[in-house]
Amino acid sequence: MCDNTVTVALRIRPLVDNELEKGCQTCLDVTLGEPQVRIRNTDKAFTYNYVFPPHIGQEDFYNTAIKQLVDNIFQGKYFIFFQVFIFFR
Repeated sequence: MCDNTVTVALRIRPLVDNELEKGCQTCLDVTLGEPQVRIRNTDKAFTYNYVFPPHIGQEDFYNTAIKQLVDNIFQGKYFIFFQVFIFFR
């Protein structure tokens, strides 16, 4: 983990059954080998410290992006964790 002041992890949630039944599709493509996503059918790309595709499990997400932050608490460091849900229609 790098010593950035702000670390941003993007976790793309999988579509739920109701969305799949309606024919919904994810609007993001993950750039292979990079912590970057592109909005499908556009030139818009966004880069983060971590990008997790829909199939990633909770434990892998935690171990990669969160565990070190929690461990730092025991070394006298602190952090703030925000969780934001964004839905596009």
